[in-house]
Amino acid sequence: MGSGGKIFIEYYCDHETSIGLAMGFPPATTRQGYKLFNLGFTWFKDYYYSEGGHEGGQKLLGEKPLDEVALGKHLKRIQSEIEIFLKGSEDFGIEIQRQEHLLRARERAKKILSQIMNKHSTDQVL
Repeated sequence: MGSGGKIFIEYYCDHETSIGLAMGFPPATTRQGYKLFNLGFTWFKDYYYSEGGHEGGQKLLGEKPLDEVALGKHLKRIQSEIEIFLKGSEDFGIEIQRQEHLLRARERAKKILSQIMNKHSTDQVL
């Protein structure tokens, strides 16, 4: 899939992604979002609410950037979302299963930040 490519992934059977999105995790930190991020998708939308009833189940939209400018904007947005998420997700007063989802999402978030930082430092060297 090239620049601007889009993919819709249904997540109703993926409890980790479903719970993470419902809890407000950044899409890229969910199980499916992280896989999409690592495949080059950097813009996400959660289609949780059907707009006319004919769209099917819950879906996560992943879109590849059109160019380097769009990539930079997408990565800045993802970085900002993740930084806010990591600062605000210290409350572990939630049930055990959701704690596990939160812990995995936080680990994915740290890996994404590392990847973004490496991309920024590589771009600056070039």
